[in-house]
Amino acid sequence: MIVKPENMNFSDKNIIMIISGLPGVGKACADDTKVLTDMGPLPICEVKEGFKVYGEDGKLHTVVGVYPQGVRPSYKVSFNDGTSVICDEEHIWTVEAGSGNSKKKGFQPFTVKQLLEKGIAIDSPSRAATGRKPLLRWKIPVVQPIEHKHENYYIDPYVAGVLLGDGCLSGGKPIFSCPDTDLEIMQKVESRLMPGYSLTRHDAPCPSYYIKSPDNDNKYAQVIKAANLDVRSSAKEVPYQYFRGSVEQRTELLRGLMDTDGSAAKNRVSFSTTSKKLANGVVRLVQSLGGIAKINTYDRTDEQKPVEYDVNVRLNICPFSLKRKAKEWRPTIISRYIESIEKVEDVSCTCIMVDNPTSLFVLENHIVTHNTTLALSAPDVLLIDADEGMARVNPAHRKDSSICKTYEELLADIKAAEGQYKTIAIDTGGALIEMMKDWAMRTEPAANKKNGGFSLQGYGVIKSEFLRMSADLRRKFNVIFLFHTTREKNGDEDFYEIVVEGSTRSLVYQPADLAAYCHMMNGERYLGFTPTANYNAKSAYGIKGLVRVPELKEGEPNNFLAKLFAQVKANLDAESNDLRPQQEAYEKAMEAGQALLDGLDAPEKAIPVLNEIRKLEHALTSQKELDAAFKAKVKELGWAYDGKAKAYVVKAEQ
Repeated sequence: MIVKPENMNFSDKNIIMIISGLPGVGKACADDTKVLTDMGPLPICEVKEGFKVYGEDGKLHTVVGVYPQGVRPSYKVSFNDGTSVICDEEHIWTVEAGSGNSKKKGFQPFTVKQLLEKGIAIDSPSRAATGRKPLLRWKIPVVQPIEHKHENYYIDPYVAGVLLGDGCLSGGKPIFSCPDTDLEIMQKVESRLMPGYSLTRHDAPCPSYYIKSPDNDNKYAQVIKAANLDVRSSAKEVPYQYFRGSVEQRTELLRGLMDTDGSAAKNRVSFSTTSKKLANGVVRLVQSLGGIAKINTYDRTDEQKPVEYDVNVRLNICPFSLKRKAKEWRPTIISRYIESIEKVEDVSCTCIMVDNPTSLFVLENHIVTHNTTLALSAPDVLLIDADEGMARVNPAHRKDSSICKTYEELLADIKAAEGQYKTIAIDTGGALIEMMKDWAMRTEPAANKKNGGFSLQGYGVIKSEFLRMSADLRRKFNVIFLFHTTREKNGDEDFYEIVVEGSTRSLVYQPADLAAYCHMMNGERYLGFTPTANYNAKSAYGIKGLVRVPELKEGEPNNFLAKLFAQVKANLDAESNDLRPQQEAYEKAMEAGQALLDGLDAPEKAIPVLNEIRKLEHALTSQKELDAAFKAKVKELGWAYDGKAKAYVVKAEQ
């Protein structure tokens, strides 16, 4: 059927929309929870958009969203190394089962609520009968060594570690003890001294070494006093700036400490001190290098002895340079298990979103934590939850969802939704393409390579099916495709590209009417509908530029996209209303012109009829159409225009 522009009406048109953005907003932690930033640990409530925070990969990532949550139901999540964090019940933890069939699934995202439902530990009669504790079920990723920049220190990190471990610093002098059995320590310190400095040995009461200055200006003594390290052993601590050194520098600092006051026996590695601050510093060093450490406290005051702190160290970087200790060390499996989750007093929380592809960021104590509601604001929506995103949605805003594992299941659920829903939201488009890929490999032999891979013909199958499905969906529903994005470099610019398999990336925008990139600006969320140097987008129907997404407050309806779609319909209706007077004038002119043509029965009437047609009040294409109809009429009657007579005459017989 051919439809002329004046008869076109799009006010009942269904919309296909793409929403892309960095994966999931991080769920909420208590406001005073420290996040590891390039400026040091900061309370999460003080973190701003644009700040740099560390991810589980040890690298810096940019904060792209900060979302104060107000007071939330709160839980304390404790780990087997003695660390803990307070977060809300919808906070997502990336966890892996420690044993059983679930272990094969690798790391998966679960909310606190889901972890409680699944259980934190596994008990058994045999464990109970032997007095063993229940088996902890869930472990979280352990951070890779944090990649700080190389720092310039007056005192070499290894030398600083030795002075903190076996130094006698209370008098402000750079002296450390070293038994003759461990002269490697003395030799390494000597090789790391500033130019001109040397070691002077003293034998009473035990072998010790004084760092001697070439003049009366001893920099080591000055730094010890400036850093407030001229204290008794029980008050020693690692100077803050040494936590900011590179991986190599922090490793050398730890080795200085461990060579002096560390021990290793059958790969049980520990550090002993009477200073709680120093013990905490060793824990922090180990954690920053990708390990875990736990302090055991031994109160010996009844024996007239000081309290001793024994730090158990598990690290896959050898913490010793002293050979006799290093040979007792072996690499080990490092796991941080969730030990308990307990309800605590509800507190004010904040969540952040980072541009790490895994959405993970690092808290104080180097705890790794995680980072769909918008699509659910569409009118009468069914969520195709291919990415299991509903678990991350506030229960107050959840809608009907389809949980499907195959493309066939997805199509069946969409078929069943006809007549019940106005909108289908697919979360995510990338997961949909993966489903289509699996479907193609099972149903289309040409999609399979001989080596088991996916063929170019297979991508052709996916392209055809995606366009077919999109067109079919549009006839019955509004459609929203959600896509995660990943940051790529486009020259000097960051470009946020949708995450989707293979060559289908350029395809997904074809059927879309609207496409928006979701991002944060000045603490508020916006949808960008106009393409920029940083992201793809698509505008239409008067929806363009930046559209602010209002903060969804407790008790308010989640209807942002429903309002946006209503605006699209209103814009289309307005276009139709603006066109209506012209359509009426068009119809009137066409009716009058057709009546004149119907009365045309003699050549001498042709010019007067044509003049009358041109005197009509024309609109839209009425004049062009009636001119064409006049020419067709005189041709049908066998008349021709005579230029000399300036009139139409009957054509002469050929």
